[in-house]
Amino acid sequence: MKKIVITLLIGLFSVSIFAFDVSFYRSAQTLEMGETFTGIANNQNAIFYNPAGIANVKGFFFSLPNFNAGMSQGFGSATLKTISNWNQIQPLIQSGNSTLLMAYLIQNYLPYLQGSNSLLTGSDALIGYGFGNFAIAGGAFGQLWGQSILTQYNTLSLNASADVYAFGTTAFSLNFGDLKLNAGGTYRYGYVFPQIYSINNEFLLAANLNPDLTYVPTSNVDLGTMISYGQLSFGALWHNVLNQSPPDVRVGIGYESKNISAGIDLENIFNENYTLYRKVHAGISYRPFDFLTFYGGLSAGWFTGGIQANLGLFYVNLGTYVLNYGNYAGYNYQRMYAIQIGIANSVW
Repeated sequence: MKKIVITLLIGLFSVSIFAFDVSFYRSAQTLEMGETFTGIANNQNAIFYNPAGIANVKGFFFSLPNFNAGMSQGFGSATLKTISNWNQIQPLIQSGNSTLLMAYLIQNYLPYLQGSNSLLTGSDALIGYGFGNFAIAGGAFGQLWGQSILTQYNTLSLNASADVYAFGTTAFSLNFGDLKLNAGGTYRYGYVFPQIYSINNEFLLAANLNPDLTYVPTSNVDLGTMISYGQLSFGALWHNVLNQSPPDVRVGIGYESKNISAGIDLENIFNENYTLYRKVHAGISYRPFDFLTFYGGLSAGWFTGGIQANLGLFYVNLGTYVLNYGNYAGYNYQRMYAIQIGIANSVW
């Protein structure tokens, strides 16, 4: 347990809050597809990117808890160093001397954390049933998000935020020959931890190792629609219906065959500050074998990709994606490297 705690501490040592909506769950698979899923919506991630997609389910389905971590290069290097140098860190923890511990962290980890570093971890679980033209599902998800900024003058900005939600989703479909119309919605209720850490100097960190777990209850609604004809589909999502201005609306087109899913999304289409290229996302997944899937995409002009292997009861996903912060494509982004480990799910 102590090993886990100190690893998370060093993770938080390299992260700080930035404007980021953690209520929008981001799975490794959709991020590796350039965060393109509104028009595809063909697996459990539809609940987050377009709840109308679950109306296509027939029978029982579930997704078991997983561990999903994305980190920048600096944070990844610091994590590996923590594991390899655990024999040096453990005696400092056991001594109870926080000053010596922080001096060790500053001396050994600041070189890895120059500039900006990010961390995004999350997990979700759900269960549902599809009746043919009607489906219901419920579950929970949570995420921890942060970003650190270490200047050339060794001034460290450190903050971290987290959200945890329970949700319920329902969707239905109407069939007119080969044409299918879907509609669905998700209600979320949860707790936001806006400032687990909020520190602007590394010396203050030594005196403030205890996290602030003050939380704010929150609730919101997502609404989605889909129009499908054969292998082609069009989808739309209105995210955070209750308190988002301008409205956060995504639209997308998708194509699905036996082994390939592909799509193009436009995010925040009513945000006039975003340029067109900033809004565009495109992605594809290819499954040549039942146990192997490849992902690729473009997120506001940046390459994303990954690979997932199903190893019997478990699956492992490795990939890379970007987090886009600014209003223009090609600026204010963070390259992330992801690993996801989970138990094999029963999904459509």
